[in-house]
Amino acid sequence: MLVDSSEPTINPKCTEDQSVSDSQLRMTRTMIPARGTKIHITEVGQGPLLVAIHGIGSSGQSWLPVLRPLAEQFRLVMVDLRGHGKSGKPGAGYLLDDYADDLEAILGYYSEAPRIIGHSLGGLVTVTWAKRHPGTAVGIVLEDMPMLLNNEQVGRLNGWAELAAMSVDEIEAHYRAEYPDWAEDDYRRRAEAMHATDVQVFLELRDRALLGEGLEMADEVRGVTSPICLLYGDVEAGGLISPERAARFAGQAPNITAVNIPGASHSIHRDATDAFLAETFRFFDGLESGLGG
Repeated sequence: MLVDSSEPTINPKCTEDQSVSDSQLRMTRTMIPARGTKIHITEVGQGPLLVAIHGIGSSGQSWLPVLRPLAEQFRLVMVDLRGHGKSGKPGAGYLLDDYADDLEAILGYYSEAPRIIGHSLGGLVTVTWAKRHPGTAVGIVLEDMPMLLNNEQVGRLNGWAELAAMSVDEIEAHYRAEYPDWAEDDYRRRAEAMHATDVQVFLELRDRALLGEGLEMADEVRGVTSPICLLYGDVEAGGLISPERAARFAGQAPNITAVNIPGASHSIHRDATDAFLAETFRFFDGLESGLGG
């Protein structure tokens, strides 16, 4: 069971209400001032700081399948990116540098170097931030992050914008028809998350993609010295990363590793939860023992 311990506040510091017990997790919900908006975060657990950043059209609630195991070992901070979830939705400002500015604002409230997990768009945001702070993060897990951003993504972004403009019921019906193998609880939760996403989130990235300025993440990660673990699924199951792309990414520096989760889709933490947790803990535990990266 999850228990909200407070209404949104501007103080993100840990309180006694955030304890983890066998029966329940106590969460603190916080609004962090950022450039031109406020960013909603949910904090739970105690231990080293771990910031989890969701993918496009989602929210911090996407981490519910792995919340308890992570919160039992870390002070877990789940972010709603700008334009998503309960965060502010300004009229503009939805490019990678904008999201990285928000991550910088969040981390400014904490006095320790973070561990970061970024799924999909969250991974792109994490790399963008890490380019500014090459060795600041203790360790970074990138979950099925797109390896290439170019005009090939225009159709997908247009489709998501159209989906976000629908009602929750319409989105849920679409998901049920498109993804019959999802867990029952996922349909409504993910429909609500998509509906809560500002359409400008998709349209600004689409417009940037239309300019033809490609972004190759294997090039972008050069110079980042924090240990990085790229987790990727299988393209046949819906993953975004081919083995060749993963190998090129990992080959950029000795601090980068790439781990395939056989049979996993794009949302590894949801569809291959045990494997995701095993690899994530292996990576972070290895950092403590000096074997990670």
